Amino acid sequence: MFDKAPHSYMLASSSKGNSALVTFDGDAVLIDAGISAKRIKDAINSVGCPLGCIRAIFITHEHADHIGGLEVLSHNINVPIYAPAGCCGEIMRVCPATGHNLIPISPGDTITAGCMEVRAYETPHDSADSAGYRIAFPDGSELGYATDIGHITKDVVAILDGCKYVVVESNHDIPRLMSGPYPQSLKKRIAGDYGHLANQSIIKMLPYLVKNGARHIILAHLSEENNTPELALASAKAALEEYGFDVSGDIETESVYLAVADPQKLVCI
Repeated sequence: MFDKAPHSYMLASSSKGNSALVTFDGDAVLIDAGISAKRIKDAINSVGCPLGCIRAIFITHEHADHIGGLEVLSHNINVPIYAPAGCCGEIMRVCPATGHNLIPISPGDTITAGCMEVRAYETPHDSADSAGYRIAFPDGSELGYATDIGHITKDVVAILDGCKYVVVESNHDIPRLMSGPYPQSLKKRIAGDYGHLANQSIIKMLPYLVKNGARHIILAHLSEENNTPELALASAKAALEEYGFDVSGDIETESVYLAVADPQKLVCI
């Protein structure tokens, strides 16, 4: 499955669990391990990536839907685990077996993982600490990964700006969230500045990203209760087409390939 081109596989992407595999020419990194180790290994195997090709695991933050499978996975993959410094204590408490591999990182740190260079950025979320990642590939292209972001900051823009490949949160539809069954306190948390990004928020940034080089975009971390793949995709597609961009999904041209990380299936770019 390996070739001299970047690939990103969304192994799981929802409020119930998140994990992504990024590969280039025989090297791979994992971002988050929020589903069971078995599911992660099965998903990785399904795309033809041997576990031995994983060079590092990068954690965005310590919430269960991002580290739920990390403890068991660390027994199977003896690689460095990088996580924002402020959440390492909680990761150690929940996943003590990761201690020998856990490495705290700070915004701006750049880590070499095989042939990839991974740079950490601060993200706004209601966790002890939180990061997004920008991955540089040997062919000169880059991937920006930003989920669990309550609002768009200059650091969030910096993660994604100029990246050909973008994975960005489109968690909820505001009317659907507000009219839904969640208690008011939870609705306030999700919609707050340190909660999750709405469809209505991300569409304001997408035309800018495409104008600056984004060609493959995955909308990630969709809430299964407060969003649907159809809603997220339709709002993003409409916003891009309003600015004159072709959203044909034809990755062989300069049009924009736009997809949703559907919790029911593996999505890749």
